[in-house]
Amino acid sequence: MGSLWEFCVSCFQNPPPVVKFVMESICVMLALKPERKPDPSTGKMMEDYWGPSQKLLGDMGFINRLRAYDKDNIAPAIMKTIRQK
Repeated sequence: MGSLWEFCVSCFQNPPPVVKFVMESICVMLALKPERKPDPSTGKMMEDYWGPSQKLLGDMGFINRLRAYDKDNIAPAIMKTIRQK
């Protein structure tokens, strides 16, 4: 992952579903809170992780945070949350 990749992904207004899923999972793992926005199709409030994801991608320490993350000891509650998505 280089800075060009981070720039391109952070520019997406509506990223592909796989990009959204990966970034949402990372936000959950790093305990970042989602934004509450109305769902365009239903009007009901939904959790949206794309805003926090864009901020995270702009963070110069993002890659280092991922490298330092203890992937071998992810809490069961975090895994459950990610699997439910």
